[in-house]
Amino acid sequence: MGHTRDWDSGVPIDHTKFKAIPGAIAALALDIEERLQAFFYGFTSGETSDGIKYLPFWVQTTAPTGAANKVCIYSEDSTSKAALKVKTEDDVEIQLTERTWGLLDDFALSNNTNLRARNAADDGFIDLLKVNASNKQEFSIIPELPASDPTTDNQASRKVYVDGKFPTSSISGVFGAWVDKSASYGAQQVTTDGFVLVVASNTSSGTDIEIILYSDSNANPSTIRGHSKIRAQGDYGNLQYCNLLTPVKKNDYWKVTRAATPTTWAVYWIPLGN
Repeated sequence: MGHTRDWDSGVPIDHTKFKAIPGAIAALALDIEERLQAFFYGFTSGETSDGIKYLPFWVQTTAPTGAANKVCIYSEDSTSKAALKVKTEDDVEIQLTERTWGLLDDFALSNNTNLRARNAADDGFIDLLKVNASNKQEFSIIPELPASDPTTDNQASRKVYVDGKFPTSSISGVFGAWVDKSASYGAQQVTTDGFVLVVASNTSSGTDIEIILYSDSNANPSTIRGHSKIRAQGDYGNLQYCNLLTPVKKNDYWKVTRAATPTTWAVYWIPLGN
């Protein structure tokens, strides 16, 4: 802002003539006020004093110490940049800025209080999170369901994603189609989680029916995941059944072996999903 009068620092003010010059003290007060405004608020030529332009805080060598009934606002170096900080009377330091982004460090919310942010239209606020009555954190907003499946942990909320895929009212269509593996029950790899079902029977009295399912990450699996055995009893012609249902992990291999040839034999694979 412009000054009413320019000062000539080379000519000292003759204070002995103040009494003889009407308005001299008032004029001096105006001169000092204008220059203090420029010093504190940074007014430049052409600007008015209707509002504060800025109040610069230069980085201090030493941070202030908390004092009773006072709150200090100051600037201090943080990662080679000036940071704006607040010091409470209890000597608690709160940092407000960090390089090119805002920062709230050592910041607390009272119970049942929302942390808010300005909306994009700058005409209201959005509640971000809340500390509830039990001093626990609650999220006040949930992100929208993404258009495509999330691929990383830092994307959409897991709960939102799962709820969107499987409505809480009913869950159906989880299993894929049955696949008959009776003719090819040797070691093979699966591309999704699922189950292997084995149904065997025999009519020979005193004959064992034994089926074993192996499954692990090896191409020729050797870890027993299911084992069922029964001895056929009674007269010839009465079927004795031996069943086995075992889960298999995605990308693992599985195979089925049998101790004796059953009269009937069926092996099925049913995937979780398509």
